[in-house]
Formats: sequence, structure tokens, C-alpha cells
Amino acid sequence: MNSIMIVDVFSIIPLLFTIHLARRHLLTSKLNAYYIVASTLTLITIGMEIITLQMEALQGSVFIVINSIANSIGFILTPAIPLTLLFYLGAYVLPKNKQRLLMIPLGVNMLLVLISDLTGWIFTIDADNQYIRGPVFWITTVLAFFYYSYISLYLFRKNNRYSHMGKSILILVYILPIIATLLQLVFPAYMFIWSTVALSLLMFYIFSLESQFAFDIQTGIKNREAFEIEMLQFQKYRHEATLFMFDLNNLKLTNDIYGHQEGDKLLCAIADSLITCFSSLGNTYRIGGDEFCVICKKLPKQVAQGALQAFEDHVQDLNTKRRHQVEVAYGFASTSYDHDLSIYTALSNADNAMYEHKAKQKLNQTEKHL
Repeated sequence: MNSIMIVDVFSIIPLLFTIHLARRHLLTSKLNAYYIVASTLTLITIGMEIITLQMEALQGSVFIVINSIANSIGFILTPAIPLTLLFYLGAYVLPKNKQRLLMIPLGVNMLLVLISDLTGWIFTIDADNQYIRGPVFWITTVLAFFYYSYISLYLFRKNNRYSHMGKSILILVYILPIIATLLQLVFPAYMFIWSTVALSLLMFYIFSLESQFAFDIQTGIKNREAFEIEMLQFQKYRHEATLFMFDLNNLKLTNDIYGHQEGDKLLCAIADSLITCFSSLGNTYRIGGDEFCVICKKLPKQVAQGALQAFEDHVQDLNTKRRHQVEVAYGFASTSYDHDLSIYTALSNADNAMYEHKAKQKLNQTEKHL
């Protein structure tokens, strides 16, 4: 057994373990299905690499066919793995036309590989069952490089699930396969892409498990711990911010009358509404039982009021589809370090504004019943 096969075999073991863990948590995180698919595709590709290494010492038409099929599968799956991970990271929410565009390089690669037996463009297997690279064998590697680079760009620009530090760590994780891909192009005799991909998947899953501690299990948005970390970062670097406070009215009454399951649905409904209306502006947190906060970079007053109006319109639209109505009190405030208004002062001011709004809501309800 040569050194490449030894590395491949030992890469399989941690992948099988993380697949097992991901399957156990599949019900709590449907996105784990993408990770399971990516890891399974990596296992298959590593398996194909082991088969091709074994075939080199065997002669006969049957072994030539096996060698050819194994190489074809490996080439086809190479760019499919980072594409699957891209969907895990959030590309599934992209418009369908953009998702189709992402599929085009994968389709082109598959076509080139499938006709390679006739053209020899990607590879050929000679009569001695030896693998020979074709003139454009590098296309598959370049396409995988494209997807890994797209992952890094997507993390840096659009994914709000992770903090800046978290994004930096993930980008470093995904740079490993990029480096391995470039080295493979420069030193074609060395084969270490798939062991590197397996290592990256393992690191990625460990990071994903750790990052789950920053999220509220019930609503899926960031929790109080993540909120406190974000507040400290804003305070430490004196970043100007606007904070929105939200309080779900009558949650206890809903729990008492209709049960906690209905109360949970209300919490999830408000969390979804906040994500819909504020994800482009900042990060949403559940900081208490029925309290939520959105932290944004400092916004003009008109923009903040416009965002709240959009949120209120969204809640009203939501109420037309619900048996039990959602009612939310809210308020906002901004920092001003020039006037000694820190982010913690802004939080207190936003909280006070929220309770003023809650008092007005109760007064309006009282007047309606008179």
C-alpha cells in the first residue's frame, strides 16, 4: 500500500464519523443534509482514487473498464463537492436562475468527462491500464478552484450567520483545498487534494458544531451569548450603531390559553419577520424569553423608521394568515460617542422607547373597548 492510499484510508475514518454525527442532528438542522452529501461525495471520490491506484498493477479489459469508470466518477464529483458546500452555506436561498448558473460549470465538466473516452480531452486509459492525462485535464481542477473561491467570496460578502471572526476562520478552512488544488497543478505527480478536502470537511463540521452555541435552538436566530459578544465588539472598537428592541406582547397569555406550542410558533413567526425585514441592515438576536434585538451600523433616523414601518407592514400581512394575532412593541436608539452615548446607553434608550410604545398599544386597546 503506497503513501497516497494510506492517507486516503485515514481520511475516510473521520469523514464517516462526522457523517454519523450529522445524521444524528439532521432533524434539528436540515442543512446538515448538504454536509452529508458533500462528505459522501468525498468518500466516493477517495474510494475511486484508491481503486485507480489498485488498477495500475492489473491487466485485462475488465480492469481497464473499471479504471476508466473510477476515474470518470472522480473527475465528475471533484467540483460537485464544493458546490454542495456552497448550498450548505446558504446558496439555496439564491434565485433559481442564479442557482442554475452555478450548475453550468458542473454540467460542462460532466459532459467533458463522459466524452473523454472518445476524445481523450480529460484522460485516457491505455492498453496497459495506465492513466494518461489529456490536454485539458486541468479544467476539472480549475472548476473546483472556482467553486472554492466562490465559497470564500460568498462567506465574506453575504453570509450573516457567522461573525467576522467566524467568516475569517471558515475562509482559512476553505483556502486549504484551494492551496492543494494549485499545488496539484504545479506538481502533478503528487496527489493530495482529497485528503485535504476531507480535512477541511472535518474542520468545517467541528466549527459548525461550535458555532451552534451562538444560536437559539427554538427560533434559529443568534442568542444572548452572541449578542453580548457583539455588544462588546462594538464597545471595544467604538463603532457607531443603531439598536432596535422588540417585545412580543401577550406571550404568557397565549401560552396559558392555547398552550406553549402556539407560543413557540409566535416566537418563530416574529423571528422570521425580523430576519426578513432586517437581515440587510444588521444581525438579529433573541436576548430574552420574548425579547429580540437587532444591532446595525448607525442608521439615519428616517432609515430606521422606514425599517420599522416595513416590519409593521410585514406583521400585519402575517396576521391575515394567522388565527392568533402577532403584536409587537418596539423602539430604537443610536450611539453617539461624541455625546457619550455608548452602545449600552443606546440599548437602554431603545428599551425605554420600546416600553413607551407598549404603553401606547395598551392605551389604544383600552380606548377601543370603551
